[in-house]
Amino acid sequence: MAEVALSGVGKTYDKDVVAVTDASFTVANEEFLVLVGPSGCGKSTLLRMIAGLESVTTGTISIDGRVVNEVAPRDRDIAMVFQNYALYPHMNVFDNMAMGLRIRRMNKTEMGERVRDAARLLGIEALLERRPAKLSGGQRQRVALGRAIVRRPKVFLFDEPLSNLDAKLRVEMRTEIAKLHRDLRATMIYVTHDQTEAMTMGDRIVVMRDGVIQQVDGPLELYNRPTNRFVASFLGSPPINLWSARFDLENRRLDLEAESTTLEGDIPSDLGSLDGKSFTVGLRPEDIHLRPSQSRLRATLATTLEVVEPLGSETLVYWRTKEGARGVARVEASDAVRAGMEADLHADLDHAHFFDAANESTLLSWPGA
Repeated sequence: MAEVALSGVGKTYDKDVVAVTDASFTVANEEFLVLVGPSGCGKSTLLRMIAGLESVTTGTISIDGRVVNEVAPRDRDIAMVFQNYALYPHMNVFDNMAMGLRIRRMNKTEMGERVRDAARLLGIEALLERRPAKLSGGQRQRVALGRAIVRRPKVFLFDEPLSNLDAKLRVEMRTEIAKLHRDLRATMIYVTHDQTEAMTMGDRIVVMRDGVIQQVDGPLELYNRPTNRFVASFLGSPPINLWSARFDLENRRLDLEAESTTLEGDIPSDLGSLDGKSFTVGLRPEDIHLRPSQSRLRATLATTLEVVEPLGSETLVYWRTKEGARGVARVEASDAVRAGMEADLHADLDHAHFFDAANESTLLSWPGA
């Protein structure tokens, strides 16, 4: 397999439509890297430039130490799996998987071995004689994966391959692709708009917004120490709660939107830089509880519960304060809650994130951790 390196890569259409700006990162040999971001952020364009399906306006792309900007897609030794399966309806599974090898005029014996090996790995050996019309969505996706595997490329590229599957199949195929990565020990670059896929599959994640890379890091690093408000709000389900806020540390007060609450516990020295200033505070739903916690820095919010969503193992509670601040808490399934009831919620502020009110950059993350 191979290392993929991007240096200052950009893509501009028609001189003034900028799709990607100054993308620079390296995908290590055998790494699973995920490109994630909302629709139109440039992630698929970036993947297509790596594949050679889009030209590069600025910068360089290297695969295994060779600059490939001017190299044709077929000569880059990559395999790509698309959102649509792109299977030939008149061919059976074996022929669909073998098509790329047949074009390269591989001998029939080796071609057959590769196809059967890939089919065995994907659990579709019994389907080799079927045509695509007789396959389920998950089986068709496995065939598309098998067609890429038989190539034995240096790099696998995935462009939202699970988008057409239902929720249950998405979870199953997510697991299959992660297992496939471990078995093949392959370099893989995966594009998705689904933050759950990104968090559960990637060794590292590239978060993009409006064609610009926001942060490149491991899943937990992104979740716990986001570089800005956008990264914090994009990763996590339900999303992080965000409020305008101001500290009055001398009087141990926190103004949250129009709500004022008392700070309880120890105040970290790091918060001194925020005293008296306006900022945005972010707190994830799992850090808001119905019962007081042992958190070092806490605040209590008097709320009315507006919507209660039982999920079996946990319950999501959507609430508002008297002055109109709103948020969501993730509480235990055993907690007795109902819509319309009043409840004191306890916020673990030493798990909070603090963002600049103007440019949205992170001022502090997890100051008490």
